[in-house]
Amino acid sequence: MTSSIASLSASAIPLLFGTFNTAAIDQTSNAAKLFTNATGNTDDVLRTGDAIGHIIALASQQDKKDTLFQMVQAERIYTSDGDYSETSTGTATVGADANDLSGMQEAALGTGAEADRAKAYLDAVAKGTVQKYDMSDMGVSSTMTSTKLYYADGGNKGEKVTFNTTGMSQFLEANTEIDADGILRDKATGKYAGIEQNGTKFTYLTY
Repeated sequence: MTSSIASLSASAIPLLFGTFNTAAIDQTSNAAKLFTNATGNTDDVLRTGDAIGHIIALASQQDKKDTLFQMVQAERIYTSDGDYSETSTGTATVGADANDLSGMQEAALGTGAEADRAKAYLDAVAKGTVQKYDMSDMGVSSTMTSTKLYYADGGNKGEKVTFNTTGMSQFLEANTEIDADGILRDKATGKYAGIEQNGTKFTYLTY
């Protein structure tokens, strides 16, 4: 169960939070949804609401999780008309972590639970109190497969990217809950919670 992105931005994948747009976890727990204020594109797997916990990881994580993804030992395949593709699988980020706050700033102008959450996040960023945890230490692992497409003359035809992630739904089930307003919370502290994805790097946030 994987889906693709037509082109991958060289910036971080959007944040995963409690009440925005599309479910990104197991439908049975329904614990979190994509937050769309950050730059970049997200794998369609995260848009479908399909169970991430059922995806099979392709490889284990490498030691340096913050290195940029590179086409290492790419496999080249030709089509009958001479076009070709190069595919490589690995673990790495796709750029700097997202720091675009415009979506949160816009949400904070409204009213209700989502606006309250946005205001709390902006306040925590300003005070430097957002807590971040590497989810590779929490049972979540992921690999990314990039397929670059080329015309026969070598011209760029596009790129397809898929992610294979395990442990996400189990982590969310064990460590998060949805409050009465439909907002994702950390079970242990009651604080707002979210997940940031940058390539195969996942970070758990509380604030």
